[in-house]
Amino acid sequence: LVLQTRGGEEVRQHNPVVYQEIDGQRREIAGNYVRRGRNEVGFEVENYDTTRPLIIDPTLAYSTYLGGGADESAMAVAVDSAGNAYIAGVTSSTNFPTVGAFQSANGGGGSSDAFVTKLNAAGNAIIYSTYLGGSGNDVAAGIALNSAGNAYITGYSESLDFPLFSARQLALR
Repeated sequence: LVLQTRGGEEVRQHNPVVYQEIDGQRREIAGNYVRRGRNEVGFEVENYDTTRPLIIDPTLAYSTYLGGGADESAMAVAVDSAGNAYIAGVTSSTNFPTVGAFQSANGGGGSSDAFVTKLNAAGNAIIYSTYLGGSGNDVAAGIALNSAGNAYITGYSESLDFPLFSARQLALR
């Protein structure tokens, strides 16, 4: 199932897992998504025992935790052609994970900083992760990728000392 967001991004769902528990055994039932109308999706399944519960479980590709000891919010996510996930958002943690960072520490002053993190396609390793911020509140609210694997971040800053850099200086890849 491929859904398109209002922003034009695609969200892909794998086929659901459909089964019944019969005499302690899991019996797989063939099933898939089916479009029911312009904005409605349902499930289509092969024959099954209608006297027993049917379990339809959409498949989760992966799930992970990203954060430090305080508050984080992911504001935007993008996925490249290799399946790597790029997350942009805001953190008030002073121990947010950083790898290959442009800025390895929170900008300070008890404020929140923007962050940008790239996860591998399996979701089990950070390729890079950095703070972006100064002494005020800073938020990464959007992210876009180009075909060369560069991430472009939008957002806002209340910091008079927000770190300024050129694309060559940042070069997170």
